[in-house]
Amino acid sequence: TRTVTVNIDFPRSWSNFYAEPFGYERINSFRIYSPNGEEIPYKVIEIKRGSSRRKHSDKSFSVDAHTVTMTVTVPALGRADYKVVSVNGAVRHLSRMTSGQSFVENEFVRVDINHNGTLKITDKKSGRIYDSLCSFNDDGEIGDGWYHANPVNDFVVSSICSSADIEKVEDAPDRVVFKITKILNIPEEIVTDNITKYRSPRRVDMRIDMFVGLSKGAQYPDVTVKTVNVAEGHRLKLMLPTGIEENKYFASQAFCFLEREVGIDLTTQDYRETDQYEKSTGGIIGKRTKDGYGLAFVSSCGIKECASYRGEEGMLALTLLRSFRTTTRTDGEIKCRLIGVPLEYKFALMPLSPETTYLDMLKVSDSLAVDLLCAYCATETEASSEEGVLSVSGDNIAVSVIKRPESEEDGAVIVRLFNVSDSEARGIISSRYTVLGAELTDLNEQRIEKLSHGKGELSVVLRPWQIATYKLYLKI
Repeated sequence: TRTVTVNIDFPRSWSNFYAEPFGYERINSFRIYSPNGEEIPYKVIEIKRGSSRRKHSDKSFSVDAHTVTMTVTVPALGRADYKVVSVNGAVRHLSRMTSGQSFVENEFVRVDINHNGTLKITDKKSGRIYDSLCSFNDDGEIGDGWYHANPVNDFVVSSICSSADIEKVEDAPDRVVFKITKILNIPEEIVTDNITKYRSPRRVDMRIDMFVGLSKGAQYPDVTVKTVNVAEGHRLKLMLPTGIEENKYFASQAFCFLEREVGIDLTTQDYRETDQYEKSTGGIIGKRTKDGYGLAFVSSCGIKECASYRGEEGMLALTLLRSFRTTTRTDGEIKCRLIGVPLEYKFALMPLSPETTYLDMLKVSDSLAVDLLCAYCATETEASSEEGVLSVSGDNIAVSVIKRPESEEDGAVIVRLFNVSDSEARGIISSRYTVLGAELTDLNEQRIEKLSHGKGELSVVLRPWQIATYKLYLKI
C-alpha cells in the first residue's frame, strides 16, 4: 500500500469538466474506483493540456495530461486496476492532512521545517525528537577516486546558519510535500600555487532543492535532494545530528548489516594511510540507544559513503558528491569533476523503535528504489486485481532477487533470500501456481539438494546471516 503520483492522459475529447470557481481554470471531471469498487480520494497537482504522446508507431497524438496523487494497494508481484470514470459536475476531495506553512503530521510522525531549512522529526509514539537534520557541509577535495584528501589550506562551508525558501508544493488528501531551497556559496575550484593547494577565493552559488514529503500512514518522511554541480575540487555531505551519543552505529552492506565504532582509530596516526572517518555503506546507516530507539537514513541507491563523529550530537554524515581534478591512472579523464551534472538523491529518515528490524529498513529502501509501474488504457471492463506469481513471508527474511534462471528453463524461477539477523529465520515462499519441484542451489544456480514442498509453497529455514538460493518449478 503506497501513496503514488501518476499521470493520466485524457483524450482531448473528454467531455466532462468543471472550472474553479467561475471558469478560471478547467479541470476534467472524473472519479477513481479501486478493484473492490471503493471510491479513491485524489488530488490533481498538475495539468498539461495538449501534451504530445507517441506510441509504437511514428504517429503522435495530443492528450490532456492530469497528474494525480492517490493511495493504492497492489498485491506482491501482482497487478491492481483502478478505473477512471467520467462524471458530470465538479469532483472535489476536500479532506487534507494536518499541516501548516512549515509542518505536516500524520498518525505516526510530525515533520517541522526550521528557519534554516533543516528538519525536526517527532516520533509521536515515543515522543522522541530528532532536530537540525539535513544541513549540508562542503569541504575541499584534492584526492582521487580511491582516496579522499583535504588540502592543508582548507575550510568547511556549512548551510546550518543560512536562510531557506520554503514552499508547499503538494497538499493532497493523503500526502503533503514541501520544497526547501538552499543556496550554498562555495569556492569555484582548487588552486595550485607551486606545490600549495587551496580553495579558490572566487565563489559560485550551488543551489540545492530538497523535497520533503509525508504520506498518510507512512512512519517516516521521504526526501529527495536535487542539485547541479557548479564547482570542482570539493565534497558535499549531508549532515544528520541524531542526538544519540552511543559509541556504535550500524551500516548496511551486501547481504548484511555491520556495527562499527563511532569516529576513527587514533592508533593509526603514524600509518601511511590512517583510518578514515568515511566508510562504505549499502545506503542504510543509523544509530540506536541502548533501549532500541533511534534514527536511520535509508536511501534508494547510489549513496555509498558514510561517516560518524564523536562528541558532535551523535553526528552521522553521508557523502553526496566528490568532485576531483582527474581520474587516477588515466591520461586526464575529467568526468570525475561532474561539472554541470544534475544529481538526485532519494532517501527516508526513519525513526526507530525497539521493534524495528533491519528487514523493515531494507523494505523501505526497495520501495524507494523501485516505483510502482503504471499503465493506462481505454476500457469498458470493471477494475480488478491479480495476485502475483510469488510472495515471500517470514521475520527477518529479505528478498535479494526473483528472476528467470540462467538456464532459461520453462516454468522455473530463481528466488534468492538472506537472513538479516543473528538468529535462525523461518519463512514461506508462496505461489498462486502449483509447485512441481524445488531445489536448493548455490549462487551459480547449480543444484545442491532437492527439497520437499507443498502444493503452492516452499518452507525455508535460514541460519543467521545466511544467503540461500532456491529454484522452483511451477505449473504455469
